Amino acid sequence: MRVSGKLITNIATVAALGIALLASSAMALPSDPRQPIEIEAGSAMRDERQGVTIYERDVTIRQGSILINADKVTVHSAGNQVDHIVATGRPAHYQQQMKPGESPVVARAGTIEYQLAADQIHLVGDASLEQDGTTLTGNRIDYDLRQEVIRASGDNAEGGRIRMVIPPDQQRSEPPPATSQPAPEPLGNPEPPEEEAEAPAAEEDGTQ
Repeated sequence: MRVSGKLITNIATVAALGIALLASSAMALPSDPRQPIEIEAGSAMRDERQGVTIYERDVTIRQGSILINADKVTVHSAGNQVDHIVATGRPAHYQQQMKPGESPVVARAGTIEYQLAADQIHLVGDASLEQDGTTLTGNRIDYDLRQEVIRASGDNAEGGRIRMVIPPDQQRSEPPPATSQPAPEPLGNPEPPEEEAEAPAAEEDGTQ
């Protein structure tokens, strides 16, 4: 069902803070924070004392290029500021376009957690990141948005392996062109060029 009316007015205020910060922190499209937030879920509950908003059953959240699909989304807040967002599913799905003209980044995992203060996204359980056909999979993927650093680890029970697939069109097929270098100067003191001998001046004819 679509969450609407007074209920959506109360709980969307908290969710809006989180999604808007998510859009700006992740170097998203500049227009994302200015887009309306659409939230659909089978149910929603807001606990004012605990500062927790919970959406359950086929949750969909949209804002501009941002799309979140999950079985459950929990928004934690403190002092009217969103602290972190947790989405769980089989799997939970997060999608966002970072720059105009680029393909969206797609993240999937059993649990997707976004820590606003630290600007970090944690994907746990059958985690994957994909963009332009390049995929990274592992048991856990940590994405530091501030430092633009991605760390991936496999499941220790399966040997701790991660997997990355790079399609041919994303690979460098030819070596980079060699840069031209100036010709080396000769060593030592070069001999000065020989001066040309001046032609003798013609003698004047003294005859009248």
